[in-house]
Amino acid sequence: MSSRIISRMFVYLAAVCLSVLFFAACGRENAKDILQKGNAAYKAKNYETAVKHYKKAAEQGDAMAQNMLALCYDTGEGVKQDYVMAANWYRNAAEQGNASAQLNLGACYADGHGVGQDYAEAVKWYRKAADQGLAEAQFILGGCYESGEGVEQDYAQAANWYHKAADQNLAEAQLHLGSCYLYGAGGEER
Repeated sequence: MSSRIISRMFVYLAAVCLSVLFFAACGRENAKDILQKGNAAYKAKNYETAVKHYKKAAEQGDAMAQNMLALCYDTGEGVKQDYVMAANWYRNAAEQGNASAQLNLGACYADGHGVGQDYAEAVKWYRKAADQGLAEAQFILGGCYESGEGVEQDYAQAANWYHKAADQNLAEAQLHLGSCYLYGAGGEER
């Protein structure tokens, strides 16, 4: 074959491949759009439809969809309750840095839902969420330090985490921080 014919065949094959990729990409819905459909269905309390959309977006790697799908498995909304599936989906999202999923995975470890109960592992995930500024995680981490659950008891650290959550107007954290001030826990003065 001449180089001219080979060149034409190559151009033709490249065009066919690009066309196939283009049409395949056009036919695939964006995970964010699918997530929005899931959120709309969830808000309308149409949980089975929400789960269908969350699963589709979660399988595309969307961390928010993975967290929401895990929540559905955790609560049994739209799907049979399954703590193992919930923990697995929380982990997928948490490993991508989703703070809500990190908090939820920490709760799975604290409660022993879908994973073996492990307070130290719970604290690890709470800390990841707290370090991202999630007030609920900061409050829970403060409670872990106050009680010594999963970490060495440290009232100063407890007060520190309560303070961070209280600064975000989390009422429970403000109450606990007030107790720290009242009783001088964590070096906080009256």
